[in-house]
Amino acid sequence: MTKISLSAARALHLAAQGLSGCRTEPGQKADILDAACFFPIDHFPIYRARMLEFAETSEGTIGALSVSSDVRQRVLQRVREQGRSRSAHFVRTEGKAGTWWSWKSEKIALEMLFNAGVLIIALREGFQRVYDLRERVLPEWDDRNALSIEEGVRSLALLAVRALGVATAPWAIWYFMNYLKR
Repeated sequence: MTKISLSAARALHLAAQGLSGCRTEPGQKADILDAACFFPIDHFPIYRARMLEFAETSEGTIGALSVSSDVRQRVLQRVREQGRSRSAHFVRTEGKAGTWWSWKSEKIALEMLFNAGVLIIALREGFQRVYDLRERVLPEWDDRNALSIEEGVRSLALLAVRALGVATAPWAIWYFMNYLKR
C-alpha cells in the first residue's frame, strides 16, 4: 500500500474538487445559487425513493421538529391555490420558536412536504427556497422511474468517489450524508 503525506493528501483532495488553484475568472451569481441548491434536478430519481419513504414514515416530524397535519394541509392548500411559495409568504403567528433557525410552523411544513416529495424547490429568490408542487415542476415524472433505495445509495456513493477522486468509505458517506448515512 502506498502512503502519502498529509499535505499531499490535502493537495490531492483539493485538486479532485477543482479547488487547488486560484480562479482566473470572477465568480458569478449563478455559482453561488448552484452551490445553494439541495440537489440537481437530474438527481431526483435517486432521491425519490427516500422521499416516498419519508412520506410514509415521518408522522409529522423532521428530527426534533414537528408540526400538525392541519398546518401541513393549510400550507399545501396555499401552494395549490396560489402557486410558488416561500416561507416569507406565511405570517408568523406563534411567536419566535426555540429551534436553531427559529423556523415557524409553516416553514417546517414546507420542509416536510419537500422531504416527502410533495413539493419541490422550484427556484431561489435570494437565498430563500421557493416551493411548488412536484407535478407542476416535473409534470412528466413517473414514480416508476425512481431508483430503489439500494440503487440510490450506489449511485450517490459512485458520484461521491468521482467528486473526491480518492476517498475512504467515511468520506464518501459524508459527501451525501443525508442520504447515505441512514
